[in-house]
Amino acid sequence: MGSFKRNIGIKLMGGLRSVDNTVLVSKKLDEKLKELSSINEQVKKGTIDQSEAVRSVNSLTSEMSKSINGVVINAEQLTNAAQKS
Repeated sequence: MGSFKRNIGIKLMGGLRSVDNTVLVSKKLDEKLKELSSINEQVKKGTIDQSEAVRSVNSLTSEMSKSINGVVINAEQLTNAAQKS
């Protein structure tokens, strides 16, 4: 009968080790998922920041284009005025 109890005890210990390992793996997985979530948030913020920078550059480029067009118009007017003189 002692051998039976010993075998049951060994099986239970093995089962407990499996449960302990499962809990440990689960905790590690949870930590890694939190890290991944944090990295995902950082990437999201970086993407939003880049998008805002692109919009800003686009706006500045548009304003610069308008300014250049104004210079071209002024130069043409000046050229026409000079030719009439």
